[in-house]
Amino acid sequence: MKDKEQLRLLKQYLLNLDIHLNAELTMLEHYLLNKRNITPEDVLSLYRARVRAEAFKEFATNLEKILYNNYKGG
Repeated sequence: MKDKEQLRLLKQYLLNLDIHLNAELTMLEHYLLNKRNITPEDVLSLYRARVRAEAFKEFATNLEKILYNNYKGG
């Protein structure tokens, strides 16, 4: 497999993961807005989804910087 093809597949994977994480977060937010009795577990699942989405966004940003020689380190 050539480098360009590997890079294309990596970009596609990251895009799919981004879509999945944002859809999961949106679904949980709507679910909790329409639920009458919110449990602590519900709040924790929403918090977990938000943290995952934010961590992924930070990871993807750093990876993009590395790929395009814009990363300064630290």
